[in-house]
Amino acid sequence: ALFSPIHKAVKSVDDDVAVTRIFSPVTYNNDAKHSIFRTWVLSLCSRSAFWITSPWILCQLFKAAPDVVHLNSLVLSDFLLLLRFYRHFKKVAIVSHVREMLSPSLSGWQKFLILTCDHFVFIDKAVQMRFASAVGSSVNFDIVQNPFKGASPSVDLPAGLVVDSEKKVFAMAGRIEEGKGVLEICRAFNALSSD
Repeated sequence: ALFSPIHKAVKSVDDDVAVTRIFSPVTYNNDAKHSIFRTWVLSLCSRSAFWITSPWILCQLFKAAPDVVHLNSLVLSDFLLLLRFYRHFKKVAIVSHVREMLSPSLSGWQKFLILTCDHFVFIDKAVQMRFASAVGSSVNFDIVQNPFKGASPSVDLPAGLVVDSEKKVFAMAGRIEEGKGVLEICRAFNALSSD
């Protein structure tokens, strides 16, 4: 079963995979600075919609009866409270990807929610180390690098893409915002001694 946010256009993954659309909570628990509108209005509306529809989401959980729940990100940490409740009725393993750099000073409530998980999958060592310092608890985890694969030197790039064959071009796909680590990447490239 796949629980998909209502704004995503996922209709079907496979014949054996049921897709259920839900109001997924949007929270901003990283170390980026967001606008007041984004932090309060969008987040509050999203979370309110999630909690209003939570009885229906619980019914869907009981119907699907999963053995393992895998969360795509810790921005879904509100969902962990429902899973804690669900655990009173059925044993379930909870795994979460961790993609965000958490704030160094998490509230006790956020730590309580996060530690609902049985296992974590970090996208890199830096995210894992920030998590360890922010949460301050020993957890089961794996580190699985982001699945970006650069082209090998033998692969011909599309015509017009290479402006200067003597220079290497680095590219990153993603939304340009501080919490995504864009500034850290720029600083790392600027710090390279090589031209």
